[in-house]
Amino acid sequence: MKRTVKLEGDFLNEWKYRVLKEVEEHQRKFVNEMIEVILSEGLQTTRKKLHERFYSHYKEKYPFLPSRVIEGSYIVAGRIVKSFRERRKRGLTRKDKPEYKRVMITIPNMVNWRFNKVLVSVLTHKGWVEIPLKFTKQFTRYVHEGWRVSQELKLRLVGRKVLVWLTFEKEVEVESKEGNHISIDVNENNVTVAVFEGFKLKELRRYETGLGRIVMNYSLRREEITKGHSTKDELIKKKLRKLRERERKTDVLRKTVKRITELARSLSAKVVVGEFSSRSKEKMEGNKTAKLRHRIHQWSVVKFLEMLKTQPIDVD
Repeated sequence: MKRTVKLEGDFLNEWKYRVLKEVEEHQRKFVNEMIEVILSEGLQTTRKKLHERFYSHYKEKYPFLPSRVIEGSYIVAGRIVKSFRERRKRGLTRKDKPEYKRVMITIPNMVNWRFNKVLVSVLTHKGWVEIPLKFTKQFTRYVHEGWRVSQELKLRLVGRKVLVWLTFEKEVEVESKEGNHISIDVNENNVTVAVFEGFKLKELRRYETGLGRIVMNYSLRREEITKGHSTKDELIKKKLRKLRERERKTDVLRKTVKRITELARSLSAKVVVGEFSSRSKEKMEGNKTAKLRHRIHQWSVVKFLEMLKTQPIDVD
């Protein structure tokens, strides 16, 4: 199992900020250069191929930078190009190439960074930079319940602060009894669950989510806020952020997933879900009215299934 936690670091002093800003600018430059090369040369985006193509070149050109800055750059470039190629193949973009603007400093393994449960230390071209972390309940639980930190670290500068993404891993044994299944049907405003024990239907349960109503209500509120204004206006952006639509939808999904997970574990049952992807949703959006397309686009069935598959249960 893997869980990623987003944490806020303490306010950076001038030296720390300047050093991390330089690393950020190097990664921005490297990634954009690598994207262009990968596309122009038709390179594969496997880690091995990218290492062979870029590592020696950039290490010779920038010997003062830690190796992991270069490795993190070609890993990010590979991920961006892979996603871009998939989107272009499906006709979802008209751009000639993607552009890396919102930089996230990526360090692929713990040779160049450390974690001691209180802070993370990052090796840069100017030495080690320590970033004390602000604790959350989720972070504290993972630290003290046998989870280990994975190799990759991600950082993003936001003003004089830094956001930190830590991924925790834990091995969990999952057992399911033969004939015990939970079948799930995800609808716009509810999740219907069929419980089978010994291959026999035992009961039907229905969990009300109200996600469809949440989407419609927030859509109306957004229309009122943006009427006659550009969504790029800072005041409008601030008002839209205060709606907290994404946070509310995610909270509903997490609570529903938790209830289904607890039910599955109590019965040692395998959870059966249908196949549904972003592409399926795109097909559903075709030939629909603008409002109906918006409701389908905001419908969180894909995210719900992704959440469910990360739980300590057997999902088929």
